[in-house]
Amino acid sequence: YIIVHKNIQLLFKQKDLEKKEKRFLEAEIFSYSWPLIVVGTLYNFLYWTDSLVLGYFNDAVVIGIYNAAITLIFFFAIAQDLFIQLFFPMLSEKYAQNKKEVLRDISKQVMKWVYMINIVIFAALFIFPGVMINLFFGADYIAAEAPLRILAFGALLSGFLGLLLILISIKGKTKTILMDYLIFTILNLLLDVILVKSYGMNGAAIATSISFVLFTFVVLFQIKKFYGFFPVKSVMIKITVVAAVLLLLAYLIHDYFSHTITNMIIFGIMFLIVYMLALFLTGCFDEQDWEILRLIKSKVIRNK
Repeated sequence: YIIVHKNIQLLFKQKDLEKKEKRFLEAEIFSYSWPLIVVGTLYNFLYWTDSLVLGYFNDAVVIGIYNAAITLIFFFAIAQDLFIQLFFPMLSEKYAQNKKEVLRDISKQVMKWVYMINIVIFAALFIFPGVMINLFFGADYIAAEAPLRILAFGALLSGFLGLLLILISIKGKTKTILMDYLIFTILNLLLDVILVKSYGMNGAAIATSISFVLFTFVVLFQIKKFYGFFPVKSVMIKITVVAAVLLLLAYLIHDYFSHTITNMIIFGIMFLIVYMLALFLTGCFDEQDWEILRLIKSKVIRNK
């Protein structure tokens, strides 16, 4: 708070604002910020709704097993968080400069990269759920295999929701974000109550996946309304087809060898090599992808 307050006052002095203008800007900042405080609370509640409802209909053991699956799903946030750190300042700058075409191109390229990375994570969690659970939590949590697969599918389709919400926040529509969270938190709670009673952990996973996928599609259409474009490249359809073929082949052959950590690592490396090669051969990479790689490389080198 002290740092922000000091820098805002410094900004006001640099702009030589009058008292009336200063009050107007302070009101604008407050109007932008207060919905995000509530969003933070709803965000936590949205993620813990499954556990609350499972606890009501079942017991603490079921909650513990299910939370193993929920925890592994956070792997899908890695790529998204990386690109938010890299591109959020750039996107804000381009919007302030009214460079909508550049904003559109960067947004689409980032979405493409997050999707490509998350497909690899999805492959690991969907094909080897038992190995992943055993590696991080132990054999006592193997019962979370089915919920993990369901949640992984939902996370693959909604794994860039945070990036989409960043675009809306850049537009200043934080009240829209608050309303979205409120609606889908209520929806997730209702679906949990309906599905958990009959299907247990699988019902909770289905409810959460449906809520987040719908949340993502709604935000996509909101971005279309606010900016005039969908931040999704057509090449993502080709990436989906390539990944689907490789995932099907991987799933068909994975039972022919023992599911040990060593075998999973070898299988994962082979899948990654074939996946990247297939993306190159099918023309899924372009010059802008190399620009992103160069930017990531320069960022890493600068932080060393």
